[in-house]
Amino acid sequence: MATKITSEQLRDAVMEALSDYRDEINEDVRKAIKKQATADVRELKATSPKRNGKYGPGWTYKVLENNSSVYDVVIYNKDRPGLTHLLENGHASVNGGFVPGIQHIKPVEEESNDKILEKVEEIIKNGS
Repeated sequence: MATKITSEQLRDAVMEALSDYRDEINEDVRKAIKKQATADVRELKATSPKRNGKYGPGWTYKVLENNSSVYDVVIYNKDRPGLTHLLENGHASVNGGFVPGIQHIKPVEEESNDKILEKVEEIIKNGS
């Protein structure tokens, strides 16, 4: 026997299903972002310049979540934050010369962006 529903009931049911779908997608994206950030930190620790061994181990990340379900990941060096741009881009030396940079952050960032984009597309395509 068929059940009759009003257009408002149909609308409410569709909206609830879409809300559930959105929540599932957001949770899967959040997990994928955290997993990629962990891999990025591991890569930075391995590929960072080593002079006295204090710079590389300082890499960590935090996920900044806001109300719009957008996740910003900040990967930073908690032990030597002032060295990141100097080592990446180079800097003037004490004797007036220039010390060239060692690109170790940009390659990880570019690879990470590509991987997370692929993962998000896969999550959305497969419906979670």
